[in-house]
Amino acid sequence: MCELSPLVGGTRDADAVVVALHHFGDAGFGAPDANRLSDAGIAPGEPARVLQRCEHVTASTLLPTGNGDRLTSRRSHRLESGREPMPAKPAASRPAVIFIATKQEWIGRSLESILAPLGYAVVTTYTARDALERARRIRPDAIIVDAFLPDGDGRDLCRQLRARELITPSTPIVLTVPQSPTRRDRLAALQAGAWDCLGQPLDAEELAAVLAAFVPAKLDADEARFEGLVDDMTGLYNVQGLTRRAQELGALASRRRLPLACVLLAPDSGVEAASPDVLAAVLRRIAHVLKAVGRACDAIGRVGPTGFAVMGAGTDAVQVRKLAERLASAILAVPPAASEPAPSLQLHAGCVGVADFHAASIDPVELLLRATAALQKARSDPQGGWLGFDEGAAEN
Repeated sequence: MCELSPLVGGTRDADAVVVALHHFGDAGFGAPDANRLSDAGIAPGEPARVLQRCEHVTASTLLPTGNGDRLTSRRSHRLESGREPMPAKPAASRPAVIFIATKQEWIGRSLESILAPLGYAVVTTYTARDALERARRIRPDAIIVDAFLPDGDGRDLCRQLRARELITPSTPIVLTVPQSPTRRDRLAALQAGAWDCLGQPLDAEELAAVLAAFVPAKLDADEARFEGLVDDMTGLYNVQGLTRRAQELGALASRRRLPLACVLLAPDSGVEAASPDVLAAVLRRIAHVLKAVGRACDAIGRVGPTGFAVMGAGTDAVQVRKLAERLASAILAVPPAASEPAPSLQLHAGCVGVADFHAASIDPVELLLRATAALQKARSDPQGGWLGFDEGAAEN
């Protein structure tokens, strides 16, 4: 039954389509499908990105992001949120986010007074530790780092931001030093992962020119990544890949009147509350296993912050339970690497299968929604076991 040609040839990655549905508002699914997924609780990992598809964020407008955060557009373009979002692409209504790590509050205020009138949103922190904790959530479009922070060296902060993948490779970092930078200063900054090195006090015109050169390139790289087929964190497919493969799967199953099934796997909810490093390690481990054991004809997708969906043609309501058990067993059988800061892993799953996809008169998104409901049921009913099943779909 595996007649679907892979979207990317020559690699094992072509055997699986793993999707980050936290990008579904940017590409792939249409707005109706995005609304259906959101209403069902398949929240994007970065809800603000869906907001950033809007073209009319105006002064004094307060918008919910779906996770309790808020995006406020004011004259100063300051973001008031525990998770400051990143614009998906350059637009006047979506200011680029500049993240500043400095040791002095007055320096942060001074930089904000320079950058806000230029249309940037400014987020400031005063320690290296806080910068590391917030960088992944903020998703900045550029970072300005003081070479000397109260709790560490700015160059070390640059290295950690890059090495721990807390920012994308295309995110520019500007290191500032307390004097006119020497050749040695510039080399040290570049070797630490910064793109430029500027002396203090900062020349406002020079800083504006540097950001004007770097930020559009970063935003352009973001847009290319959102429109591509690969998820940054897992190295697998994003929502574009899932959409195409799911459509192919549905067409094949409908044309040949085949069964179609979906399994939704997610680690215990405690993983979502873990540190960014722990969460990333767990997700990469799960993705690695799914790539290894998934069939070439399966569409496998990352759903929300921690879930993974597996959709397969030729798998009916009985077989989908066995598929869920096989996938869960494979994931749990792989121990974390010695260097991996990952906790013990527990899984929940929801599954749904239809005997004849053509007769069922549903689409792949509806199948995913039903699997999501089954997963939520399994999570909310500890007495019911780790596996939830959509009984209604089995009758179709």
